[in-house]
Amino acid sequence: MNSFTFMFSVLHLLNSFISASMAAALKGHAKGKTVVLLSGGNIDMTILSKIIDRGLVKEGRLLRLSVTVTDKPGSLHGLTKIIAEGGANILQIEHDRLSAKLALGETEVVFALETKGHDHVSDLLKKLREHGYYYQKL
Repeated sequence: MNSFTFMFSVLHLLNSFISASMAAALKGHAKGKTVVLLSGGNIDMTILSKIIDRGLVKEGRLLRLSVTVTDKPGSLHGLTKIIAEGGANILQIEHDRLSAKLALGETEVVFALETKGHDHVSDLLKKLREHGYYYQKL
């Protein structure tokens, strides 16, 4: 369990404990219905999302990868087939055939992949190399 997951779990437990404690303390003292409201409204969701993504990358659960393939019918299919057979889930894909850094007849494919950990990433990259793909981890 990474530090973010641990922190999130502790905060969730504390929230439950505080809610129950406040409800018990107010029981019998308040007239009518009583509501205990705890809010995390000061949380910047963009920053929280970045923290989560970085944690997933650090754990090997999220991989950004750039692969150069030939620009011909079926090339993208062959590449995504290897990724699928390797058990990775494609979260996002960008296909760029116009970049000045590419040679004629090449295209760059950038993936965001959901993976199962560092060993899974290593296995997937090994399969790509075995099939002759050149890649760059981003």
